[in-house]
Amino acid sequence: LYPVSFTMSMVWLAVFAFSVVKACDGIHEDFGISTDVLGFTVAAAGTSFPNVFSGMCVARQGKTSMAVANALGANVQNVFLALAVPWTIQSFFLVGGPFPMPVDNLLPA
Repeated sequence: LYPVSFTMSMVWLAVFAFSVVKACDGIHEDFGISTDVLGFTVAAAGTSFPNVFSGMCVARQGKTSMAVANALGANVQNVFLALAVPWTIQSFFLVGGPFPMPVDNLLPA
């Protein structure tokens, strides 16, 4: 039962992440708000709010260790699964060498 639950939670995570990106694209087209601003605000709030809400729910139930594990584990899971897995899958299907990474908006540290 655990593998099915985990797989379904990842599927729903992908569906909602796609929905947030599409919503940001629509807001950008309709209102002309920069995608950089939308990425820092709407997308960041959309990914953090469910973790905050679930952490508050379990903390009110007296399960503080579960709330702390959620705060730390959710970010690790998001970084590992949301970034590493798609890049790994893309690299498996890549036959023409490295893929281009646009870095026009990056500033040196």
